[in-house]
Amino acid sequence: MWEADDRVLGRAVAIKVLHPHLAADPEFVTRFRAEAKAAARLSHQSIVAIYDTASEDGVEAIVMERIDGMTLRQYLDEFGPLSLDDAGDLVTQVADALGAAHAARIVHRDIKPGNIMLCPDRRVKVTDFGIAKALEADDHTAQGTMLGTAKYLAPEQVDGTPIDQRADIYSLGVVLYEVLTGRPPFAEENPSATALARLRVDPVPPRRLNGAIPPAVERVVMQALARDREHRFPTARAMRDALGAAIGDAGSIDLTTSGPVPVVAVPPTIAPGDEAAATEVVPYRRPMLGPVLMTLVMLGCLGLGIGLILATGVGRDFFERVRDTILGDDEPSGETGLLAPAAEPDPDGEADVEPGEAATGADEGDDSGDAEPTGAPGGDSHTIVEVTDFDPLGDGAERPDLIALATDGDPKTAWTSESYSNRALGNLKDGVGLVVQVGAEATLGELAVVSSTEGWAASVYAADAPAADLAGWGDVLDARVDISGDTTFDLRGVRASAVLLWITDLGDAPPSLRVEIAELTLS
Repeated sequence: MWEADDRVLGRAVAIKVLHPHLAADPEFVTRFRAEAKAAARLSHQSIVAIYDTASEDGVEAIVMERIDGMTLRQYLDEFGPLSLDDAGDLVTQVADALGAAHAARIVHRDIKPGNIMLCPDRRVKVTDFGIAKALEADDHTAQGTMLGTAKYLAPEQVDGTPIDQRADIYSLGVVLYEVLTGRPPFAEENPSATALARLRVDPVPPRRLNGAIPPAVERVVMQALARDREHRFPTARAMRDALGAAIGDAGSIDLTTSGPVPVVAVPPTIAPGDEAAATEVVPYRRPMLGPVLMTLVMLGCLGLGIGLILATGVGRDFFERVRDTILGDDEPSGETGLLAPAAEPDPDGEADVEPGEAATGADEGDDSGDAEPTGAPGGDSHTIVEVTDFDPLGDGAERPDLIALATDGDPKTAWTSESYSNRALGNLKDGVGLVVQVGAEATLGELAVVSSTEGWAASVYAADAPAADLAGWGDVLDARVDISGDTTFDLRGVRASAVLLWITDLGDAPPSLRVEIAELTLS
C-alpha cells in the first residue's frame, strides 16, 4: 500500500499494488481489472472510492481514495472494545456500505476490522471492495482454496459452497462480536482450525464474555452468526435495523470498564497516567416512574379539555380565528381542523387527481382515456410508449391502477408501491419494480426519477424486451441506496428497448412503507 499524489487532478490517493505472483498471471489480471471496474461503479459515503487501475512494467495496482484515519483493527488492538452506541454506529455505516454493494451484485467476501477505516469525523469507510471477488474463478477459486481472513469467514466460504450477500452479513456479525467482547468468536491454534471450527460448533454467546451486553443485542449477534445462512438476516439493512432497535430498547449502556473508547474515530493522544480520566462510565439508570406518570396524566387532561372545547361551535370558531390570525388569512377558511391550511383554488378549475385515481391525460369530453406518452425533457429524450408493474416474487401485480401517474407529466401525482409492514417489503420479497418501454431499440443514457420518498433504494436493468423474472434482465447497470427523493440512474449508453427500475428498499420518509414514483423520463 502506497500513498501518492495525483498530479493531473491534484488530489491525494492511495495505491494498492498486487503481489508479483498474482500480477504475473494474465488470467487473474484480466479478472482483477474487470472486478476493479465493477467496484469503481459503487458510489457511497461509507465505501472507499476506487478511481483507476494502473498497469506498467509488470506491476498491477488500483488507485483509490486516501483516508486519513486508522483501521478498526488498529483501534481495537490499542484501545479494546467499543461502547454499545459506538458499536451500533459502526455497524450501521458498514451495513449501509454492504447494502449498496449488494444492490450492485458485489459481495465483499473479506469484511474484517483491517478493511474498515475510522475517520476523524466519525465516518466509517469500507475498503477492498471487489478485490476478494476477483480471486474467484468460476468462481475463479482454486479447488480447496479459502478466500478471506480465517477469523471472519462465513461457513459457506470454508466448505466451498456458493456464496451470496449473507456471507458478508456473517462476517459483519463476527466484527460486531469482537467490538463488543474484545475477541472474535473463533480463535484456534492455526488459521485452518479457526476456519473449520465454525462448521462444527456455534460461538460462545457474547454475554458470557461481557455480561453488560443487553440480551436483545446478543440475539442480533447470534442471528448474524447462524451457521445456516437461511437463519441469518436476509439483508444488511435488516441486520442494521434489528441492531438499532435492540440498542434503542436497551438504552445508553457503556460496555467498557477501562481504557479510552470515547468515539469511533481517531482518538486523541492520552498522556501516561491519564487513562482513568479518558472514559467516564455512566451507569444505566431506570427512569423515575412517578414524574413520568404525572406528566402523562396532565397531558391526557389537556387533550380532553381541548377536545371538549372543539366539540362546541364556539370552540371551533375560536380556534379557527386563532389559526387565521397565525397564518395571516383575511377571511376565515371554513376548515374545522386545528390550524389546518386553507385549500388553494385550482387555477384551471379542475379537481386534482387524488391518490388511487388513474390519470388519463384526456380533456373533458374525450372518452378515449389514453395518456399522451412522455419522454425526458430536451432534444435527447425518448418517448415512453408503455410502463408496466413488475412483481415476479409476489402476486404479479403492484398497483397497476396507478401506472399512468408515473408518466402523466404532473409531479403532484404518483404511482406508489403497495404498503408493507417494513421498509424491506415486509421481508416477503427482494423487490418490486416498474418496466419502462420505448418501443424500438435505442441508445439509452439516463433514467430520471422524480420521487418524494426519502431513503429508498433501487437498481436499474435494460433488455431487448421485458423479462418475466429478475434473472432475465441480466446485469445491474446502476444502483442507488439511501436516495433522497429524486435521482438519476446511468444506463451507460446500452442499446435496449426496455428498462427495469427494481426497487429494493421502501425508504424511511412518509409514507414510510411504500415508495412513490411521480415521474419517469428516459434520455
